[in-house]
Amino acid sequence: GCFCNPGAGESAHGLTAEDLQPCFINDRMDFTEMAERLVEKHSTDIVGAIRASLGIATNFADVYRLTAFLRLFVDEEAPQR
Repeated sequence: GCFCNPGAGESAHGLTAEDLQPCFINDRMDFTEMAERLVEKHSTDIVGAIRASLGIATNFADVYRLTAFLRLFVDEEAPQR
């Protein structure tokens, strides 16, 4: 949902149209500038998502390795800036 459905990621993370308005002032904006504007408004860290796509070439071993990797991050906190 977050990548293919425009607005789904923003909605899932509780961002409103008003929150995102500053991101649409200019014709172009890079990710760093967008993140800075959102952090400025909310005084918090920016949220994000990771996409892992499965396809015809994906096998059990691929999924197992991904799951093992992701388990390393369960209950971990992000480092403070």
